[in-house]
Amino acid sequence: MRTVYIVDTGVFVRCGGPDKDKFQRLRRAVRGAEIALHIPQRVYKELGGDPTADAYPSGNIPYPDGLEEDWIVVKL
Repeated sequence: MRTVYIVDTGVFVRCGGPDKDKFQRLRRAVRGAEIALHIPQRVYKELGGDPTADAYPSGNIPYPDGLEEDWIVVKL
């Protein structure tokens, strides 16, 4: 059995951006547990990502650093 952790926009809004302590604690906890948070394409769009870009994440999302580290996965 496989567990998938799906998060919504509210998690990121509550944590703030990558420069915020809450965001950093979330990142450390997720990476320390060796899991990934999955976000639906709708959430990616709400955070400012461009789902039509060739590669996820696009450069215009406010959280590019976190998404590029593979601890957050955009699901189609």
